[in-house]
Amino acid sequence: MTPIICDGDIVTIERLGGMNPTPGDTAAFTEPLSGKLFIHRIIARNHAVYLFKGDNRRDTDGWIPASRIIGRVTTVERNEREMRLGIGLGKNLATLLNRLNAWPMLILPIYRRTRSLFKGLSQ
Repeated sequence: MTPIICDGDIVTIERLGGMNPTPGDTAAFTEPLSGKLFIHRIIARNHAVYLFKGDNRRDTDGWIPASRIIGRVTTVERNEREMRLGIGLGKNLATLLNRLNAWPMLILPIYRRTRSLFKGLSQ
């Protein structure tokens, strides 16, 4: 999920509590075959199955049943600063970029070139 979630970040996951996640939400789920934990963005929904895809990946994770979803990511903490996820236009834009595979092509090269600038500001 780079650059939204990076190694070393602290992620808060909120149980769904009977609410359905929506496309654009970043959520934690266990992969049906391996049982591994993933945190990726929901890019589509079809009844009780959800299509997940990491922002830094070209391929989707496939359709994941609602029963495999652990919860929605509400905050990411990096360098003792908290970032809120999944609100408004930013959520919709991130989902669109993800569905179009634009993260790897557009956003990541910019992030890689400028991340050293941001590291100095956030410390």
